[in-house]
Amino acid sequence: MNDSERAFLVQVALGVFVIDTKGRIWRRGIMAGGSHCRTPGHFAALRQRRRAETSQKTGYPMVMFTVEGRRMAVAAHRIVWMIAHHQDIPTGMELNHGDGDRANHCPQNLECVTRSENVRHACRVLGRKPKDQNGSKNAMAKLTTFEVREIRRLCAESNLTQDQIASMFGIGQSNVSRIHLRQGWTQAIS
Repeated sequence: MNDSERAFLVQVALGVFVIDTKGRIWRRGIMAGGSHCRTPGHFAALRQRRRAETSQKTGYPMVMFTVEGRRMAVAAHRIVWMIAHHQDIPTGMELNHGDGDRANHCPQNLECVTRSENVRHACRVLGRKPKDQNGSKNAMAKLTTFEVREIRRLCAESNLTQDQIASMFGIGQSNVSRIHLRQGWTQAIS
């Protein structure tokens, strides 16, 4: 749980925000007093409640709020899950929307899953295609397609050892061997 989520849960406990059984977050009123006159805060006349979530480009509704002059934001689905389950989201886990609708954060639609389970659900159930992450498109790639072709050329044509080639490119000898044997970087055809 991050600082914004912790601050938002305090706002829920104070009654500034209310979450209904469908997972919708409502703003109930505004805090008045306390900050300037050093008296406990109280609610100004409670206005009719209004939806607190705002849509984002990512499709995940966010709730914006201010605490002590500091603007904060929280993801609505994370807050709904934490309140419905009375616990923090476990480390290394993500929330999956069962129906695939990021705006539907009804507690019954949210499940706590690992990253790989979330991706598998998106591909198998929702029909989303995984991104092409082979070769230099992979964020973890240390080499470009040109460098892979150069490694293959050096292995085939020169009298350099794989250790020497590896040190030239800042990788390990086992990676040079895999590239040379075409066990990795299969799209980099020489």
